[in-house]
Amino acid sequence: MNLVSCRLGESMDDYTRGKDAHSTGGTGATEAGPDVRQDASVGKDGAVDGDTDTDTPDTDTPEGCLWPNKTCDGKCVAYDDPNYGCKQDTCDPCPTIPNTQNGCVNDECAVTGCAPGYFDCDGDWGTGCETDIWSLDNCGTGQNGCGQPCSPANTESASCLNGQCTIVKCKELFADCNHDPNDGCETNLRDIHNCGECGKECTVSAGSTPTCASGVCKADQCPPGKADCDSNPADCETDITTTQNCGACGNVCAGPNVNQWACVASGGQYACQITACAQNWGNCNGQIGDGCEVNLNSATDHCGSCGGKCSTHNATAQACNNGQCIPTCIDGFKDCNGPRPGATDDGCETNVRTPQNCGACGTTCAPAHATPDCSLGTCGIKSCESGYADCDNKPGTGCEIFTCTNVAHCGGCTRSCSTNHVSSPTCTGGQCTGACAPNFGDCNSNKLKDGCETSFVDVQHCGSCTKKCEHLNATWTCALVGTPVCQITGCTSPFANCNGDHEDGCETNTNTNPNHCGKCNLPCSTNHVSPPTCTGGQCSGGCESGWADCDDNKRSNGCETDISTNVAHCGGCTRSCSTNHVSSPTCTGGQCTGACESGWGDCNDDKLYDGCETDLNNDSNNCGTCKKSCLNDFQCVNGQCRCTSNENCGNDGTCNTNNGLCTCDDGDDEITCQVGQVCNTDKKCVTP
Repeated sequence: MNLVSCRLGESMDDYTRGKDAHSTGGTGATEAGPDVRQDASVGKDGAVDGDTDTDTPDTDTPEGCLWPNKTCDGKCVAYDDPNYGCKQDTCDPCPTIPNTQNGCVNDECAVTGCAPGYFDCDGDWGTGCETDIWSLDNCGTGQNGCGQPCSPANTESASCLNGQCTIVKCKELFADCNHDPNDGCETNLRDIHNCGECGKECTVSAGSTPTCASGVCKADQCPPGKADCDSNPADCETDITTTQNCGACGNVCAGPNVNQWACVASGGQYACQITACAQNWGNCNGQIGDGCEVNLNSATDHCGSCGGKCSTHNATAQACNNGQCIPTCIDGFKDCNGPRPGATDDGCETNVRTPQNCGACGTTCAPAHATPDCSLGTCGIKSCESGYADCDNKPGTGCEIFTCTNVAHCGGCTRSCSTNHVSSPTCTGGQCTGACAPNFGDCNSNKLKDGCETSFVDVQHCGSCTKKCEHLNATWTCALVGTPVCQITGCTSPFANCNGDHEDGCETNTNTNPNHCGKCNLPCSTNHVSPPTCTGGQCSGGCESGWADCDDNKRSNGCETDISTNVAHCGGCTRSCSTNHVSSPTCTGGQCTGACESGWGDCNDDKLYDGCETDLNNDSNNCGTCKKSCLNDFQCVNGQCRCTSNENCGNDGTCNTNNGLCTCDDGDDEITCQVGQVCNTDKKCVTP
């Protein structure tokens, strides 16, 4: 690579190639400066190896620093150290260009070479040595690596190692037989001269042609009807005209539901052929791979024979049973000429909603005095002749009733003239007639339905069709006293006639009136009730704050109980304050209070249910006071934590009563154990 000089103060764009700035003589020295080799490399301090200038190691004592050295940053350095510029009067470092090596040439900063594996392929020193020439895209040494890809022919993978393109792996059935990566994996191992491996010849028996199409040597062409099945290219030993090797080695003629096979020649080739299927099976797709694949007894597309498809005419589904098509017909159609094989099947061909085939094949419909109707698949009557009706709803008897004069069917099948209080019922022109009995009338003008249905001794028709006995919320009667008379008999519950005035009927609702709750003149109590109400004849209403109806008798005494002070009902009717070890239970503001007896405590803060429930003299979790627990093996005795047994104490068996600590006495000294310690059998304080 040529050297490039860069004067301090110039931009990177001012760089020029070394051959333009400095020319080299026959000995390699520049005309204007020291000798610099083309293969010079930069040392650790940035100076070019081989420069005529001698680098002076940096020193922290610049005093007496003489030329060719200089002082920079308080150090004495060589004047041509590229880390401090290449002139005596500068300390600025030489510019850095990517992937290059820097040095000083003729007192100027210069690019002395590229870093290993890089080259200036674009000719622009502004971008430095921009190209990695040890890569697959640019593989070589020096300028030869520029634009030279490493992609040998017929390879799966390659590598560029220090600029040398090498083959890592060839494609399948290719090999680098000449060991030259420049032409890649040049040898096709399908060649009969290199069959499967380099230099392996493929030879076969006389009269046969060798082939290596799959990388395996074998005969490409055997005599008609023969094949090389044992992979010995020397002979074609196998007869391929049999059902065990039909047309190819190991091609056995086999498939389900086949009774007989044959190996048949066609166009110079041999192929399996089905000559007989098992009973009721067929080779309907013409393929031999799945044998006789169709069950002709059950396949609806091949029912009885291949291609014999069951018809879907007027059918929602088809079934094939023993080779006969059995359709599921849509409503109104039947298969009257079946079942049939699929080849002749016509589905559900017959409409069974016609008079000729009514509901079933061949069933006729012809009722008397009527026009037949089979639109629903059953024999019916579309219409009757004038004056006739089908009253028994039997198409077999036709329209059997003449309704113009028939009292039981007057004007229609269900029009039977009523005999209710009618002296002599008749039917004329389809209308019921006849006189009413005494004290009865036809108030609804319908002798057909109920005759003379109305009694004139009735509160709704007292003496005539239009006279009613009625007053508000009252019950009445119509009595026959010479003539029909309206008389009141009582009130309609829950109403009552509390004011004794019959003109306004039963005016009071005893279900809701608090002054007449349940019956007249029975008022509800107003004692601490706000406000009193009556619901369903029972006194109700909310209680005033702090009061409750504990005896469930709002009618007599209202809300009689003071639940803010009553110990038996403290805060509620069912909240009775406990007397368990409580000196004098009280109720204050609906909460149970009172002092505990000596030696007892309310540790669960609930005097309502269990009072002072805790024995403070004997409870190790609440010893002397609530929530005070005795440590380790100590127990609570008379409200004090004590040792649990003499075994854990000294010879005198005493325990410090001030703090509950055990005292050990080994005969020589008396020792008081610390909190959490006990005395062991050796009379020593230990932590259990």
